[in-house]
Amino acid sequence: MSLVHEIFVTEDLSAILTLAMLASLGLGAGVVWEEKHGPTPNENGFAAAVHSGALAALALVLTGPAVGQARGDFIDAALLPAGGTLYLLAVLIGGWASHRDSVGTLSDAVGRRGPKMTIALQGGIALGFGGIALGAAAAVSVFAGFAATLGVGITFFLVGRKTTAGFRDSAMKRMDRLAIHVFLSLAFVAAAVAGFWLLHGMSETADARLAILLAGYFLVWSVHFLLQIPGRLGGLNLAALAAFISGLAMFGMIAVGFNAAIGAIDNSDAILQHPDTAGNKIANSGEK
Repeated sequence: MSLVHEIFVTEDLSAILTLAMLASLGLGAGVVWEEKHGPTPNENGFAAAVHSGALAALALVLTGPAVGQARGDFIDAALLPAGGTLYLLAVLIGGWASHRDSVGTLSDAVGRRGPKMTIALQGGIALGFGGIALGAAAAVSVFAGFAATLGVGITFFLVGRKTTAGFRDSAMKRMDRLAIHVFLSLAFVAAAVAGFWLLHGMSETADARLAILLAGYFLVWSVHFLLQIPGRLGGLNLAALAAFISGLAMFGMIAVGFNAAIGAIDNSDAILQHPDTAGNKIANSGEK
C-alpha cells in the first residue's frame, strides 16, 4: 500500500486536514511576501490574469471526469450556472460585510466596526467559502482535492497580500496582523473539514454533479479575476491574456504531472477515486 493510498483511503480526516494545511500555505506566503516587499507597481493586473488562468484550468480538471458520469439531464445543465451563482453570492456577502458600516451595525452592543475589523471579516468570508469549496472537491475524489488545493492555495496568495496591505494601511501592529492571519487560517481549515464532512460518501452520480457545480464556482471566480485587471490599453490587455494562458498552462502541467506521479507510486487507479469507492475496489481485487 503506497503512502498516498494510506493517507487518502484509510484516513478521511487526516486527508482533508493535510489538503487544507497545504492550501493555507498560499495565504502564509502572501502575508510574508507583502510584509517583505510591499506592493509592486503594475503587478496586480498580471497576477490576477495568472490566477484567473489557474482557476479556469481547475474548472476544466473538475469537469473532465464528471462529464462521463453525469446523466445529461436538466439538473446537470443547471449545475454549472448554479455554481457560478454560489460564487456571486459569496462576493455579495463580502461586499455586504464591507458596506455594512456605512448603513448600520450588526450589533449596537459592540459598536461600529473599524476598517481593521472589516478587512478581517472580508478575508474570513473569502477563506471560508474557499475552504468549503476545497472540502467539496476533496469529497469528489482525491485528485480533485489535490487540484483544488493547488488552485485555492494560489488564489489565497493574493488574499494574504490584500489583507496584509489593508492591515498595514490601517496602522495595525505587525504581531496583531500575524495573529489575525493565524485565526483566519484556522477558520479556513475548519470550513474545509466541514465541507468535506457534509459532502463525502455520496454516489458517483452525486459526486459528478458536485464536480460540475464546483467547476461553475471556480469558472466564475476565474472571470472575476479577469474583471479586476485595470488595463485599458490594447498592449496591456494582450499581456494580461498571455499571463492568463500561462496560468492555464502551468496549472494544467502541474495537475498532469501530479497525476503521473500518483500513477508511478501505485498503478491502480483506486487512489484517484473517492475513499469509499477505492476501498471497495481494493477489496474486490483481493477477492479475485
